[in-house]
Amino acid sequence: MSATEQQEIRPTPEQQAIIDAPEDRDIAVSALAGAAKTTTLELRAKAHPRQKILYVALNKSVQQEAAQRFPSNVTCKTTHALAFRTHGAPFKEKLGNLRPFQVKNALRLSMRNDQAMVFASLCAETVKRFCASPDAELSDRHVPAAKARTSGFDVRDVQSYALGLWSLMQDTGRPDVPMTHDGYLKLYQLSEPDLSSQFDAIYLDEAQDTNPAMFAIFSAQTNMQRVAVGDRNQSIYRFRGSMDVMSEMSDADPYSLTGSFRFGAPVAYTANVLLGLYLGESLTLEGLGGPTRLVPSDDKDIPADHRAYLCRTNAGLFDQAVELLDQGYERLCWLGGIESYGMETLMDVYRLSVGQHSEIKDRLIRSFRGLEELKTYADEAEDIEISVRVKVVEKYGQKLPQKVTQLRRTALERVVHGEPLLTTAHRSKGSEFAHVILGEDFPAFIGNQSKPINEQFPLIESRMPRGANEDPIEADEVYLAYVAATRAQKTLGVNTELAALLRWWKQIGSRQAA
Repeated sequence: MSATEQQEIRPTPEQQAIIDAPEDRDIAVSALAGAAKTTTLELRAKAHPRQKILYVALNKSVQQEAAQRFPSNVTCKTTHALAFRTHGAPFKEKLGNLRPFQVKNALRLSMRNDQAMVFASLCAETVKRFCASPDAELSDRHVPAAKARTSGFDVRDVQSYALGLWSLMQDTGRPDVPMTHDGYLKLYQLSEPDLSSQFDAIYLDEAQDTNPAMFAIFSAQTNMQRVAVGDRNQSIYRFRGSMDVMSEMSDADPYSLTGSFRFGAPVAYTANVLLGLYLGESLTLEGLGGPTRLVPSDDKDIPADHRAYLCRTNAGLFDQAVELLDQGYERLCWLGGIESYGMETLMDVYRLSVGQHSEIKDRLIRSFRGLEELKTYADEAEDIEISVRVKVVEKYGQKLPQKVTQLRRTALERVVHGEPLLTTAHRSKGSEFAHVILGEDFPAFIGNQSKPINEQFPLIESRMPRGANEDPIEADEVYLAYVAATRAQKTLGVNTELAALLRWWKQIGSRQAA
């Protein structure tokens, strides 16, 4: 019997407290990585069979798994499925993502192409921010003002055109202007739905990924019990507007889940250093899983079975894949499939760089005259996906087509036991792997590493010496490193930067904390 199966039979005291919590009080559960969040909700639902419960997940895979596990008194939905029947179905023929070239054409922008693309992306970003907000009307507060001014545009102009764009998105007679999934979710939120006629309770799982629009729907259900479970330290989608729901539920009864059944003490120790030092987390993660070990990422003894390489960026992942090919690997697994990592877009950027304009498939990339113009757009519009691909093209140059061909030829359509698995830290969230190797493209945690260890310091603003050359590490980077490290079940291959942090903590930081 696995550790997970054992804990389902014998809940921990933390889990039991949540299972036994009364039905007439809201509940906010702060959980840490691998602490059986969904299992605890399942156990609670089974212990309250007379409650009609709506379980809400942020993505389809979590919802489908929950539907297989939860008892019959629970209805499992994604956030978007809640809204689709009434507010998404009318747009089913025009659902999709907004691309800058679509916005440019729809708004009939007459500027120079690169300027028009930047302005279009600002309008799309403004609508995106509005859709993620709880607000009733799109206003200038939704405009990315600093980005607009840096690019030479008036905030009021962006707001005005964004209002026009939002109107066109809602026009079923304009199939050229897609309605986004977050767009119809916004319309659902604005309709002020009341779910209490159908359900007695609503469970919000992975609540740290909830945006304010969805939280407005959740918090408005005042005639039913509201239960939110999440790990605020896994808030890796803040760039999409996610929020710390548990902290916002000030009137709810607080609970915590700190025992992880995924891994043992070494991974928990690593997570606690990251969380305590950089994020000030008061909860302490306890490793209740099987034996786990920390080794350098290049350790030759890391078992090959179910070995997962987790990188910070797509560019780092591409480098890692090329390195594995150079080491003689003939088959590579890509979580979600290799094409989901934008190989064709990468090739389109390459085609633009060598003047093969007629062969470019992506309409956005095809709209630019050359690589420099595309780079200017990516910098000003802060289009990270394009920027990353430009860097890969510049690094590999004429060798890129051959490398992409090799990677496609060796890519497996599904995960195969014993073959290396590649993915990014973002995509790894929600998964677990026997052996995890962290890529070298994560940022530094410790400054002044060329000096003796007693002169080194964590990259935290309050602890950095005056005149330090390094920048403080952003919370988003710590979240991402924490997520990546806690995917490991048996082995964590620690990269250079995380190794430097653990070395500093062991010799210096832990004594300072004591």
